[in-house]
Amino acid sequence: MSEVILSNPSSIQDEGLRQFADAVADEVILAAHKAVAHHAEPKRFLLPTDRQALEHKFVAHLRAKPLEIQKRAAERVMTSILEKKLAGLAAPEFAAARAQVGARALMLRTLGSGDLLLRKAMTPTQPTAPAPVPVSAPERLVFHLVSVKCIDETDGFLGTESGTDEIALSGAMVDAAGNTVAIPKIGVGGFGGDRATRTYDPPLLLGSVDFTKGSLPRSFNLLLTLIEVDNGDLPQLVQTIYDEVSKRVREAASKAAQGLGGSLADAVTGAIMQALDRVFKFFKDVWEDDVFPGAVTTFTFADAGASFGGAATSGPRSVDFKGHGGHYRVWYSATLERAGDAALRNKAVVYEHANFGGRSLTLGVGRHDVAKIQELGNDAVSSLKVGPGVRVILYEHAGFGGPARVYSGPVAQLSDFNDRVSSVVIEPIAVTLFQHGEYGGSAQSFPLGRHDVTSLKLGNDQASSLLVPPGFKVTLFENKGFSGRKKVFQADANYVGDDFNDIVSSLVVELA
Repeated sequence: MSEVILSNPSSIQDEGLRQFADAVADEVILAAHKAVAHHAEPKRFLLPTDRQALEHKFVAHLRAKPLEIQKRAAERVMTSILEKKLAGLAAPEFAAARAQVGARALMLRTLGSGDLLLRKAMTPTQPTAPAPVPVSAPERLVFHLVSVKCIDETDGFLGTESGTDEIALSGAMVDAAGNTVAIPKIGVGGFGGDRATRTYDPPLLLGSVDFTKGSLPRSFNLLLTLIEVDNGDLPQLVQTIYDEVSKRVREAASKAAQGLGGSLADAVTGAIMQALDRVFKFFKDVWEDDVFPGAVTTFTFADAGASFGGAATSGPRSVDFKGHGGHYRVWYSATLERAGDAALRNKAVVYEHANFGGRSLTLGVGRHDVAKIQELGNDAVSSLKVGPGVRVILYEHAGFGGPARVYSGPVAQLSDFNDRVSSVVIEPIAVTLFQHGEYGGSAQSFPLGRHDVTSLKLGNDQASSLLVPPGFKVTLFENKGFSGRKKVFQADANYVGDDFNDIVSSLVVELA
């Protein structure tokens, strides 16, 4: 069994990858310039017919800004166009420029066989009382947000007039095969002073990646970005850029004559790092957006038996964000999820004895009063396991009364709550859709994020009821692609209503 190696990539050290990342950044920035030019002179600078093109997303972001910022952005961009200062642009005809820059962004040749990125090694943090790692190989690498701390407020680039920093977290995960998985926008709230902290109990799911893809050793990258909430849809725009850069790297890698010598995950991550660094500078200089420089952590596993200090969970890790005179620290955890864990998804098991011994009782999402707990025995619970997607609330008395304890992971010994449990609540930490009313029929859980029709294993036009955890909001859409009529829920609904029964084709789950 080996130990996971953690590091913080800081820059690209492979020249071929650096040139490629610059070409991708040029294409993204050129699309942003065209969006501003179209906003200033729509008849002269036409947008692509594809509504999903970057230019359309940039236009939407610009139009959400105050009029004075739109005016200043247009003045800056039109000056650049007239003076022909844009990379890859010899004339105002953007179509030719996009094609020219896009061609450069597909010319990724063979990369070096060494490390593509310059890294700073991290000192592993031993988790508290680590539990033995199961012998089965991991299936997924799962990330959770633990807390966000304001060490020093910003100097006014971020925040409201009252001096409160309103911060959102966004980002992406990159698996060993170079696939990116979005971390949806998470509004972490206002920070009204130095040392203010927002803690998530249980930790908030950021997302997960497939551990089984790619050859060993496998490297996985976690990219996080802090953004001002007042910047509108900027977190979603940043995610679009993540996806665009990842797509460019993968397309180029598939066309490279001799294949990639280095890690595809590192190639994707390095290109994203460098491209976003330049794009964020454009956001600040032209659109007056303020974004903290991103933070990246790499997890390298030599074999499928690697662990976090002998445990399946890393314990809290931290990354720092500094910019605009401010300093924030984000704590997260990483967990190796195995097949046995997946079998417990959206369930929990309570045990009669410590260390998961004696008789057991498996409980699904819902409220389980003393009549159900009696199957194991009242005041008889000594340990428990908690599956992915739920948290457990143990109550001392029947009817969900008296002192309570909340758990989001396995507990081998309940200590002060041993043999005191009379009722239990299993709460989802994801939205759950049900096929029938009153939470009946087939069910499917959805974490934070955007889930289109292809994600609906429950079936298209099938949802009739749903469970919404406290602090969550779900928007149901009539059509795929998050279009058509929509309906918002911030609490459980045993029936979605005649107006939305059996018509759901896509949905968005976010924090309320």
